[in-house]
Amino acid sequence: MEHDDRLVRNLRSLLDVSKAMAGATDLDSLLAVILERVTVVMEAERATLFIHDERTDTLWNRLSGTLTRGQLRIPMGTGIAGHVAQTGRLLNVPDAYADPRFNPRVDMETGFHTRSILCVPMFGHDRKLVGVVQVLNKVTHAAFTSEDEELLEALASHAALALDRARLVEAFVEKKRIEEGLRLAHEIQMAMLPRALPREADFDLAAELRPARSVGGDLYDFFVDGRRLWFLVGDVAGKGVAAALYMAVAGTSFRASLQADVPLSAVLARVNRELCRNNGGAMFVTAFAACLDLRTGEVETGNAGHNPPYHLAREGGL
Repeated sequence: MEHDDRLVRNLRSLLDVSKAMAGATDLDSLLAVILERVTVVMEAERATLFIHDERTDTLWNRLSGTLTRGQLRIPMGTGIAGHVAQTGRLLNVPDAYADPRFNPRVDMETGFHTRSILCVPMFGHDRKLVGVVQVLNKVTHAAFTSEDEELLEALASHAALALDRARLVEAFVEKKRIEEGLRLAHEIQMAMLPRALPREADFDLAAELRPARSVGGDLYDFFVDGRRLWFLVGDVAGKGVAAALYMAVAGTSFRASLQADVPLSAVLARVNRELCRNNGGAMFVTAFAACLDLRTGEVETGNAGHNPPYHLAREGGL
């Protein structure tokens, strides 16, 4: 009868924990809920949840009562949690300080005294390691029992699925945020390009830019300076926001370098010096620039590592 009562109590506890985890809307609140409920249900003094970081193959922890991410980061195989994560098997340690795998550093730093530990792995879909959860110091007994092992494994299974779901939601929200930022960046980049085309009797001017991604490093510019028409086509190495920012710098430097009676070679040399200054990332831009003398029809061109331009004759040939 006592066994049946414990079984019913454990099933109710699992249901309550699952309901609580379902109500958590983000990763931080979910981790807090898991730790709080696991500590109570397991009748432990403290619970610790370690999340597996696939990029570094390490574990970072979340202590009950402490919501500071990255308080402790350990490599796989280190300490009780690292051992469980590496082996994928639970570990029940009745006397922590008698186990050579136990790392007492956290106890020394926090003043907490660990006596007993029960630690189990958390697996998500396809048996992918999500992390490990461990409970410390059974309140009602000297150590954790075999029934505690079964209960914590069931709790860890529910927690792993909830964490997988929360991560997917968090990734979706972050993706939407990035997409919105890129959309705004695209609008800003397009607004930086000249919109009003000069209308002169002696020439027609047209331009179009289609970035391969939302934003990029392609640029064009033109500027009528009295008797001269300056125009520029360029491409920053790379794609994305960094290239778009460098594009803006290159275009601004080109306009700032235009001065009366200054040859195109001097303009390009000055732009080159400006772009090389404080360029720790070694970014660069290729460009083709030209200056049309509106009185004589002569064109002075300069190529800074860009693709050769096409010159189409009136008849359509190259």
